[in-house]
Amino acid sequence: MLRAAPGSDPFREELHRGLNIQVAGEEFGTVLQHVLNHLPPLPFLLLRGRQSRLVSRHHARAPAEQQETAEHAGRGEGKRCHVSGPFNAVRIICHATGGHEALVSGATLWCSTEMKSRFRNWSDVRIFLAVIREGSTLAASRKLAIAQPTVARRIEALEHETGLVLFERDSRGFHPTTAATALLPLAEALETAADAFANRATDLTRPRPIRITAFSANFSPRVAKVFSDFFALHPDIRFEFLPGVKPLDLMAGEADIALRISRKAPDPSLICRKISVAQFTLFGAPSYAERRGLPASPDDLDGHVFVTYEPKGAPAVYHDWLTQHVKPDQIVMSFGEIELLEAAILAGHGLGVQNLRLAEPHEAAGRLIRCFPPPNEMSAQHLMLVSPDAYRRPEVKAFTKFFAPRYAAIFK
Repeated sequence: MLRAAPGSDPFREELHRGLNIQVAGEEFGTVLQHVLNHLPPLPFLLLRGRQSRLVSRHHARAPAEQQETAEHAGRGEGKRCHVSGPFNAVRIICHATGGHEALVSGATLWCSTEMKSRFRNWSDVRIFLAVIREGSTLAASRKLAIAQPTVARRIEALEHETGLVLFERDSRGFHPTTAATALLPLAEALETAADAFANRATDLTRPRPIRITAFSANFSPRVAKVFSDFFALHPDIRFEFLPGVKPLDLMAGEADIALRISRKAPDPSLICRKISVAQFTLFGAPSYAERRGLPASPDDLDGHVFVTYEPKGAPAVYHDWLTQHVKPDQIVMSFGEIELLEAAILAGHGLGVQNLRLAEPHEAAGRLIRCFPPPNEMSAQHLMLVSPDAYRRPEVKAFTKFFAPRYAAIFK
């Protein structure tokens, strides 16, 4: 607890900060009047104790319903004198011993007579630990590279806030009390948590790869060129590609960006850019067409055989469409990898559903033939989805701005 002479700068400074001040060597009335002289005008101040009275003319009395009856915690020398009540701006507690000491608090609280500890400044824990470890405020100041008076002042402030004497002072330095020893493990836990916080914050500011999840066929040569063009402009930005059909949870941080074909509305929390409407239909190889011909519509599938795609961990939408239009024994092969399905169609083993845009190079080269126009029920939204957390990173924002229009142009 800070002992300061009335009128001194430390007294005035600490009082206005709302800390508890031990004022020694003054009669209670003199000390109280000195405190009032340094406080800003207050709505009211009600003193209850040995002499319950309005303590200053310029402090208006509280409404009658907010006042309480005077209470006396003891009379005579060495007894405790309480100052309490519904104070809007100040709390005063005095402990009178022969009228020579007074404890004054400038805390803005609705309170009663007991001083309540309230720890506010976490940075003081670092100073507390340094003083314990180094043995003095001088050695701690060197360790922390701050002024020794500042270290001493912060220790005093911490003792005020906790209401504890944390160090015994003598000519050989500062020695932790039992209270300080009891608080030491908790202070060290705070230090560990602060270090972890700082390290994690540093990690979050370091450049990280942009993680992109998409159906493997989306990483086509034309799409790869867009990535190459961006990399030429930003060689310090790295990418991590996560090919697969299983939708990853962007909000959970499983990926930053998803290129996704979906028939359901996306999570409204995600940043969404519509790329195109993806269309699908049946394709066959020229060798298949020579043997069996090609159907002209979804109602003309009798007499044909099919190969299908049943992905693991994702809805088998086009397999389901196929099973609604053909008999089970017409499906001669089923694959869990889209590349294997494509290879089977190209080899003429059967007809299969393909994305029009992705099948376009094979169709242009004459390796695949489109059976009929894409049915509307097969169409889906082709979306670019971005995690809002990822989008806050400058590199993700820059990539999205560059990539989205060029990627959309491929699918027009």
